[in-house]
Amino acid sequence: MTEAMWVAIIAGGFGFAGSALSIFFGMERVKKAISCLGEGLSIGLDNDRVIFKALREHAINGESEAQEKKMDEYFRKQTQKGFSAND
Repeated sequence: MTEAMWVAIIAGGFGFAGSALSIFFGMERVKKAISCLGEGLSIGLDNDRVIFKALREHAINGESEAQEKKMDEYFRKQTQKGFSAND
């Protein structure tokens, strides 16, 4: 399967899980949690893109540092929130 197909399957799974979980936890809380997971997935895919580009070109460029900063900011934000959807 291609990466795009896996992303579609995962996103569909999140959508289905979100619908089922919203019954128990409330729609707004589930939307925030899924949004947080989606942001993390997007950062992970961007990270892969940067790594594979660097491998293809046999060079590390400014993209790597920018991606590292983006990941640090995301994880710092999630740690501060306690990985919670209750904000």
